[in-house]
Amino acid sequence: MKDIFSSHFADDTERRENLWKNCFFVFDTNVLTSIYKRSDDARDALYKVIGSLGDRLWIPYQVIHELLDNRASIAHAQAGLYSAAIEDLTAVLDSFDSATKHPFLPEVLHKEFVNVSKRVIGELEAKRDFHDSRLTVDDVKATLAEMLKGKIGARYSEEKLKSIIAEGEKRYANRIPPGFEDINKHKGSTVFSEVCKRYGDLIIWKQVIEKAKEEHRPVIFVTGEQKDDWWHRHGGKTIGPLPRLIEEFTEEAGEDFFLYSHHQFLDLANTYLAQNTSSEVIEEVREAALDDAVSIRFYSDENSLSKIWTPMNMEGLDYDAINAEPDIKTNNATLAPQALREISKRLSDLQQSLQTTLMGRSPNDPREVRRRKRMAEVLARDAQLIEEEKRLRGLNPRNPDEER
Repeated sequence: MKDIFSSHFADDTERRENLWKNCFFVFDTNVLTSIYKRSDDARDALYKVIGSLGDRLWIPYQVIHELLDNRASIAHAQAGLYSAAIEDLTAVLDSFDSATKHPFLPEVLHKEFVNVSKRVIGELEAKRDFHDSRLTVDDVKATLAEMLKGKIGARYSEEKLKSIIAEGEKRYANRIPPGFEDINKHKGSTVFSEVCKRYGDLIIWKQVIEKAKEEHRPVIFVTGEQKDDWWHRHGGKTIGPLPRLIEEFTEEAGEDFFLYSHHQFLDLANTYLAQNTSSEVIEEVREAALDDAVSIRFYSDENSLSKIWTPMNMEGLDYDAINAEPDIKTNNATLAPQALREISKRLSDLQQSLQTTLMGRSPNDPREVRRRKRMAEVLARDAQLIEEEKRLRGLNPRNPDEER
């Protein structure tokens, strides 16, 4: 049975040990770009692991292309997070600008609050300026450039990329992984660079298979992706990489393949690569996977709706937009009625999933408090949008199914 359905037994203990012993390691774009977002400890932990791999490390050309293409916007976005925090804290501080406005607050305590707040703002400003400076003086880019010397794959010709794109159109239409969740990325664009972004995952996949075939070595691919065109899920649980990916890799390269999330890799590297990444760093990376921005984009095309769901689906949370404010875009003034029904159902499922998932977790855990708050904000914003769209279209908010 294992011989015939080997892709369903890829995490077998003996097979995994052999894989870690003989493979070369490939890091996806989102793992490298995460360095811009993580703490110094998490950054250094990844640098340490990368440095320890030696000739067992290889990075596809497409990954570095995407890293360099996205790094400036990521650095700017990080600076924006600090700017927003500065604005929020400054607004609070301004409301306490005079002790006379708060006669019931002891003057000593008022001064202490003001002083601490100003120090915090100063630290936030320093962090903001640091991330802004990365636009021109990028320590991450410089470090990776040194560490990855001689470890980056060759660039594909335009002819080769066009061939992959043509194949990708058929694969995506039949939901063949990886990458089909990106089918609407830059939808309608004929700009070659934008079309290549739509098939970026597939390009990386092809480059990894080609390298494994040349080297006659198995591969461990480390990714921050959470989409269903990479992972096999059931009942909200992530079982492992899609068996179809392992099957294709084995058929094309004649070698074994496995997929790990960033935090899974760091955890297992402690066992198989004699690393000593702290549990705090591993937990930070795991939590970051929940907190990273996830967008739900809706593209309306002649009053019909197609959608890209970028699911989190981690730790049993089987829904698509935890801890992120959805970015809802349409070309029309209002959403199609069926779209509203779909979103309404998603919200209902989301609320039920949230309640089920968090049962048994401590409500006082700061991380859960933060998640609940963000989730409540997401639900409130979506509910408000839906009710407004229903009102504009004359839909019955109590029973949207009647519109069918």
